[in-house]
Amino acid sequence: MATLSKVPGGKELEDFVAALLQCTGHFVEKNIQERDVLELDIVATRYGEAGPEHRVFEVKGGNWGFSEVFKLLGWMTYLQINAGAFVATVPPQDRDVAFYCDRCEKVNIKLLVIDDFDTAGDRFDSGGFGRADDLLREIWRYSFWIERCLIEALRDAKRANPEALAPREALRYYNLINNGVFFARHPTERVGMLYDAYQEHPMLTLGAAREMAGDAFDADTPGTSPLIGEALRQRKHLLLQACMYLEHKARLAILKGAVDYLCQDEEREGAGGPQIIDLSTVGLPSSFRHALSRIKEQPHFWLYPLFWQVFLWGWGGFILNDREKEEFEELSRQTGLPVESIPTALEAFDWLFPLSGGSWFTQMPTASYRLVRLAPSPFCGIGAFQRLKRNDVEQYLDLSLGGQYTVRDMGTWHNSAATLLNESAQRQ
Repeated sequence: MATLSKVPGGKELEDFVAALLQCTGHFVEKNIQERDVLELDIVATRYGEAGPEHRVFEVKGGNWGFSEVFKLLGWMTYLQINAGAFVATVPPQDRDVAFYCDRCEKVNIKLLVIDDFDTAGDRFDSGGFGRADDLLREIWRYSFWIERCLIEALRDAKRANPEALAPREALRYYNLINNGVFFARHPTERVGMLYDAYQEHPMLTLGAAREMAGDAFDADTPGTSPLIGEALRQRKHLLLQACMYLEHKARLAILKGAVDYLCQDEEREGAGGPQIIDLSTVGLPSSFRHALSRIKEQPHFWLYPLFWQVFLWGWGGFILNDREKEEFEELSRQTGLPVESIPTALEAFDWLFPLSGGSWFTQMPTASYRLVRLAPSPFCGIGAFQRLKRNDVEQYLDLSLGGQYTVRDMGTWHNSAATLLNESAQRQ
């Protein structure tokens, strides 16, 4: 893999802080923008039985003062999020850190000055956010870097071919998933917006593949494309990898919105007394509402968004059959979801987004692993890399895995991620 900077700055610094949060059991959303209003570096959500707790993070790599702190406070007020954190890499120039910490605490903002990245984990832990696993922090920095590379690939494709619909539609979809729905004031509205957008892009990757093959962009008509097969088997076509990522990001966003809705009290006081919030009012089908009822019946359902975020972007969306017990135990440690709840959590996509041809999570016939359909190869590479590092081996053959193509596939995934990151590093 490409070398991670020991002194990250800019987007890498935001990735570094986001990785610390992801390592400590937070659901992480990054680079959220409302045009001409604000740009949030990170919003972290910690899920518990009492419901989600949100915190806005501002990350500053240079000199700063109270004006930046008050800007963060203004954003918290605007978003109706009562907790914030200001993370800086240099101490304040006009006052000592203790003075700033005291003033920040008064408005529920945590101040963390990380001027030594080697001790960042200790600072983070002492700030009350939890102890970060050093290996996981590295994994998540790579994962967030992959995400940035895929979004930039969409922008490059749009610039290279302004007439093509697929890159434009994909970027519009990304802006809605990542930015637009965040500012919906109520989880019910958020779920409705996300589901409507998902219905408009049911087969984004297929539509892009058709256009790449010379046909019209069509993301609605079922079918197949040999280009998707090449993307999945040979890890080709960066545009399609980016579209696969967006499709799963949308499903994850819908799952999060659904769980946020389920975590709230369904009764609200209205002008005429208690009112029941009905998801049918935002156009969600009965099958989706039935899926929500099924999810709410499950123990620890509130951890499903974090579990799927970790599983998709940190574990590559696959489980090794030969090591299922160990992998479930490690997934449980990273997400807080009990081991016995993981098999059911893996069915959540099937309930919310049923497929006529089976499950989203399927056994590969020629290898000893189960994989989420349309998993982007670079993220599978992150998952493979985590197994390599966590088992402290030099090559995938040393994992002693069964299945005819298991080792080959993991090596190919690894190379897919490494190539993308190395090319990105060379451009910087």
